[in-house]
Amino acid sequence: MRVLAVLGGWARAALCLASCSAAFSHGASSGACEDLNVKPKHIQAQPQDPRIHYVTIHTGRSSYSPGDTVPVTVRSSRDFMGFLLQARRVSDHQIAGTFVFVPPHSKTMACSQEADTVTRSDKSRKRNLSFEWKAPAQPVGDITFFLSVVQSYFIYWERIESSAVSQQTHLGAHTDRLEQPGSSMPSSGWSREATESSTPGTAYRRTQEPVWQLMGKRGGGSSPLSREPDVGLHPRTLGS
Repeated sequence: MRVLAVLGGWARAALCLASCSAAFSHGASSGACEDLNVKPKHIQAQPQDPRIHYVTIHTGRSSYSPGDTVPVTVRSSRDFMGFLLQARRVSDHQIAGTFVFVPPHSKTMACSQEADTVTRSDKSRKRNLSFEWKAPAQPVGDITFFLSVVQSYFIYWERIESSAVSQQTHLGAHTDRLEQPGSSMPSSGWSREATESSTPGTAYRRTQEPVWQLMGKRGGGSSPLSREPDVGLHPRTLGS
């Protein structure tokens, strides 16, 4: 009876290894998409301590704009069998973007959309891998790359994180154009002399009076800016 029990145990172990090998040959299954922990579903093992691992994720950029491409590199000091790589939004951990380049022996798969996840395509051992991730055209906020790595049939790491990649924000430029030094003097409008000598936080109204009447004589006489202005430029505080 003991011999039969031992033989039965070996048979079950062999069956498990065979099924695991078949699953590994084509990468992670679609069932792994729904798990926010990005945990591989095709092995029966306990994850290793996520603080102690030999695999790191590096991004070629610390920030991005919608539609940009971000290089991503997975580096390892040891060979590993399988992996699952995704980009997720920091705000709600939803999968974001697509992978537009994957290395040999890897393939994209569809979780939320086509090519938003990468996994292995065969059983070859892997170590250093390079990818290119494309941000969505619409803003999604800061993103983080998550990686699960399978070293063997019973040893794996989950939720290895990259540093967050920040989404850039662009402030709208002020559309009013002030006369720049060295440009031609208009016959009416903004006084360049007044603009250059004005203090920050002061704006000037436009005037219909020709500028040459406001400028005075260069060589002497009082400047129109030293008198109480009754026509032409009138200083006022911004926002008033």
